[in-house]
Amino acid sequence: DNGGTLSYTEWLTTIKGDKGEAGKDGKSIVSITKKEGTTGSTDTYIIKYSDNTTSEFNVTNGNDGKTPYIKDGYWYIGDTNLNIKATGKDGEDNPHANEKVKVTFHFEGGEIDPQFKAKLDENNALIINWGDTIDLPTTSRFGATFQGWYTGNTINDRQFYNFDAVFKNLDLYARFKGFEYKINFELCGGTYDGKEEYSMPVYFGEEYDLPNDDKLVYEDYIFKYWYDEDGHKVSLRGTYRELKDTTLTASWVPNKTLNFTYDTNGGTPSKELKSTLTRKDIFRGYTFPTVNKEGFEFLGWYDGNEKIIDANGNSLDRLGTSNNLKAKFAGLGTNIGDYHKLGRYPQTIIYDKDILYHLKLITKTNKNGYYEYNNEEYALREGSYFKVEPILWRIFDDGLLFSNLALDETTRYHSEENRTIDDTTIYANNYKYSDIRAWLNSYDGTDYESYDYSSSGFYNVAFNETEKNKILTTTVDNSISTSFEGTEEYICENTEDKIFLLSYKDVYNPKYGFTDNNSRNIRSTGYSTDGHAGLSIFYLRSPESETSDSVGVSHGGVNGVYSAGVGGVVPALRINL
Repeated sequence: DNGGTLSYTEWLTTIKGDKGEAGKDGKSIVSITKKEGTTGSTDTYIIKYSDNTTSEFNVTNGNDGKTPYIKDGYWYIGDTNLNIKATGKDGEDNPHANEKVKVTFHFEGGEIDPQFKAKLDENNALIINWGDTIDLPTTSRFGATFQGWYTGNTINDRQFYNFDAVFKNLDLYARFKGFEYKINFELCGGTYDGKEEYSMPVYFGEEYDLPNDDKLVYEDYIFKYWYDEDGHKVSLRGTYRELKDTTLTASWVPNKTLNFTYDTNGGTPSKELKSTLTRKDIFRGYTFPTVNKEGFEFLGWYDGNEKIIDANGNSLDRLGTSNNLKAKFAGLGTNIGDYHKLGRYPQTIIYDKDILYHLKLITKTNKNGYYEYNNEEYALREGSYFKVEPILWRIFDDGLLFSNLALDETTRYHSEENRTIDDTTIYANNYKYSDIRAWLNSYDGTDYESYDYSSSGFYNVAFNETEKNKILTTTVDNSISTSFEGTEEYICENTEDKIFLLSYKDVYNPKYGFTDNNSRNIRSTGYSTDGHAGLSIFYLRSPESETSDSVGVSHGGVNGVYSAGVGGVVPALRINL
């Protein structure tokens, strides 16, 4: 070495052969493993290629089988001086001989051989001797092909092989390539980049971006959304979770000019309030101003009681030609806003196929029966998943709150038959002894005959203990004064409850915002209507003038509702303001 000295690691480098020329066949090596059963001084190795073909090569081992050591300042093997100067003391062999290194495996969602898994610690790490190689395992993942083990997840990280020695702690990542499929786009009279037909490749488990730019052209129209084969709107960016080719259909709308007026409700907008916008502006990603109001949380822009623009400034696809928007807020701390946030309940149906894919892999639920994924909770009902979200309550100065949405649906009473309790006839429309009251308050069925709702009722599911402490026990007025003439025979005694329904009188009270049929419209959540959110038919606590009928609100009108039928639930409560 021209008079220089080498450490053991440096010496190893000097005896490595030159790299071979790149192969011309376009195949890559997946693994190199030692063939079992080889003996003697020659070992046979098997090379596996990316096209599943194999080849073999032989390696002749050294005959001395001895460890290099230092003598007189040189490296020796056996009695042979290698004429390579060494640092260290005489008699010292490999300075790393007793050193251990750790190799941590990241399976990236793949399944691993149980025998290899048993060798790993709780952190999926394997402890080996310094300089050893590893008989790497293969792994598999649904919808993907295993590509090998890599030293990282970026394009610059190299593949690690069985013959690679390990000289330091190392992280190895399984790399997969999703099965390739195709999205076909039905352009419905439009073109993309001048073409009437268009498709693009996608890979299972990998992200995609759908076309949404000026290459999408349809004269006098503007591209709105892509819809899948089930008629659901598809996000422009997502993760592909279909094991097949799919077709997406374009939705076009006339590129009209929309007009806007704004009421910031005492807040400060984040940017200019534009009085006119085209649909092209909105569908090409325009976000409306958010509004800041100290001590309050901005909920979005509303037209009446219907949210039109969400809290992030995104259109909810409910815009008309003329839009009168008002900013609304939830109060923080002791402040009273337009709405009050209290409790959580399933609301919005999930169509995102990537979220659905992960939810279907989860087998355990929490105490409320919800599935937890990515710091969110989801409920499963009738084969569909719904996101658990904060409940918004309309709030009034007398302390009354009622939900801004019909949160669920149930029967008032499970039968149309009358009952006898303490020698008194109890009609099916009796609120005091109803199933819906027991469900609202999570009663266990011991106070009167009903199902046991202690674990599944609204009160115990929607609120935590801190929130429950804010809710007052209300003397609920069930007298004839809250109902209407002709129902005297069917009214019930007052009740003491945490949660209750609105009365006939309440939904005609202008103080609560009910001034006409339109103002009585309350939208349902997806959870309460099997995913099809819209105007709800919801129960009131007042009876009708028939033994089995109750009163409800249907599309703004107050009508009789069959008590044993299913109706929407708009809970009400009182808190100390």
